Amino acid sequence: SLSLIEDISQIRNDDTFSDFQIRLLENEKEIVFKAHKNILAARSGFFKDYFQQNSNNSFTFSRDRIRKEHVDKALEFIYTGSIKDYDDV
Repeated sequence: SLSLIEDISQIRNDDTFSDFQIRLLENEKEIVFKAHKNILAARSGFFKDYFQQNSNNSFTFSRDRIRKEHVDKALEFIYTGSIKDYDDV
């Protein structure tokens, strides 16, 4: 039997029930991360506030300093409570 953290980590990798997209514009290319509003809101004050003020189903980062690896590691932390291989970022 899996732990709650392992279950939530598996949900992150299965976009069957995802209801939100985080979009990143990197070098004029759009990268899309699928996510779950309930998990983002429960684990992040930023997203909780965002969802209370917006009914959008996506959020776009368009800053040059934010890379795919940054968003991926932030989502890893939100979904699992830890970050593996942080030095890779």
